[in-house]
Amino acid sequence: MGIAHGWIAPTLKLLQNSNREFSLTTEQCSWVASLQDFGRILGPILSIWLIDLIGRKKVLASCTILFFFTWLLVVFTRSVAVIYAVRLLYGFTAGLNDATATIYLGENSKPKLRGIFSGISITFFYAAVLIEICIAIYFSYETVAIVNTILSLLTFPCIYFGVEPVQFLVMKERYEEAENNFNFLRGVRQTDKTEFEKIKSDIHEMLIKKLTFKELIATPSYYKSVIKVLILCTLIMATGSAAIFSFVSITFSELNVLQSNNLTILFGLLQFASVCCCSFIIEKVNRRTMLLISLVFVTILHACTTTLYYVHKNISDISHLMWLCFIAITMYSMIFIGGIIPVVFAIRGELFSQNLKNVGGAFAVIGNSLMAFCTTKIFLLISKRFGIYANFAIYSIASLFTIIYVYFFIPETRGKSLIEIQNKQNNI
Repeated sequence: MGIAHGWIAPTLKLLQNSNREFSLTTEQCSWVASLQDFGRILGPILSIWLIDLIGRKKVLASCTILFFFTWLLVVFTRSVAVIYAVRLLYGFTAGLNDATATIYLGENSKPKLRGIFSGISITFFYAAVLIEICIAIYFSYETVAIVNTILSLLTFPCIYFGVEPVQFLVMKERYEEAENNFNFLRGVRQTDKTEFEKIKSDIHEMLIKKLTFKELIATPSYYKSVIKVLILCTLIMATGSAAIFSFVSITFSELNVLQSNNLTILFGLLQFASVCCCSFIIEKVNRRTMLLISLVFVTILHACTTTLYYVHKNISDISHLMWLCFIAITMYSMIFIGGIIPVVFAIRGELFSQNLKNVGGAFAVIGNSLMAFCTTKIFLLISKRFGIYANFAIYSIASLFTIIYVYFFIPETRGKSLIEIQNKQNNI
């Protein structure tokens, strides 16, 4: 996942109007960057049905095979149409992997370790992003594709020989296998079966209370939660994260500060540093407060970036000040990764009741992915027609609207029980 995420920015810069046998126009770059977000819409929807049919582990193993074939196509293909298909397939697989991996990790971890393992997984994701940026910059297009193909293939046995979560095995009434896996995950054979029996009881209760679409639209606490999170995730992505990362190398090439490749590596390094620090903050401050403060900084940073690019393009040559754009863009990315995304994920998990998590999470990804697709698709087109500053002006306005929405419609969830949160939902 992190490999493919880190591949796109330096590769688009390499292929944009290059003298290579295989190059991309501005229009083609916009499609290559954005189609992955369009593809992500279908993955989580399919996961709602698939993970309970064949199991979490098999879904994740299937994702590694799909990732392998996407990179294999990149190795042997020099067709723009096939690259479009590859990005769509990658987006679909990434969406399916995201939705399934979250459930797999949560079910296979002890309650007190879930936050730690979630933090570790995010940290490794951005470590892979940083490594991939470096590889894509210093090695050829073909070499990078081959390395990524091999890494995807090596991932398969790691997943295939993993442990299927106890919850799925209980759903399928494979109780002996479920108990064996439970004992393996705990490290010793449990003589006290209270926890295992509690899991069985919770799963049986969940199956009885399985949510239907009719119940979703008829229950205020359900549809209010889904609508709120859907709007929040959509507005958050409207601040430009997907587009900025996809075209960060192209954007930095206009700064004339350092080589854009060096700036891109530094950008990835600071992203990784931000992720490492965020886990120490999330549980120490109120969710809503942290989100509002982060969005205020984001609005200011985007406004500063807009001003600098506009002045440089239309009023006066301020090349000596353009390094401030790198700082503003990088700080935005750090705040988004370290101060916004973890909070939004936490709020999403707390606004959804247990039987709503799968369906609600799918709707959240739909809103997130559609907005990411739109912002990425139009980034280069707006830059070419008006200038890069116009994109950041839009992001600044979107950030301001998000502040207003969070202030009036998103409740504080830290330290509150699910019942308290649902009661608050019904009163808003």
